[in-house]
Amino acid sequence: MDRTVKQSTTYDAQSDSMYIFAKKGFEEEVVELVPGVNIEYNKAGEVIGIEILRVSRFFHDVLQPAKQTKSHSMVKEESVSYKSKKKSNR
Repeated sequence: MDRTVKQSTTYDAQSDSMYIFAKKGFEEEVVELVPGVNIEYNKAGEVIGIEILRVSRFFHDVLQPAKQTKSHSMVKEESVSYKSKKKSNR
């Protein structure tokens, strides 16, 4: 079966945090996977989001060269939103 999966990600440069929205819903439980990485679940136990704190430590090798290029419009010292649509074969 072919279905479309929507994914939205936000990054806040001030707090250096990233949130990956997996599914709409209300947070019922938060589990700290490792320090600084939290998985949020809804009442049904489904993952609704992933929060990564101090995200630049994970992406330092990617973000630093990107900030130094002319095409750095997505990597600014402000909040950035990224939305993607991808197909999943489930």
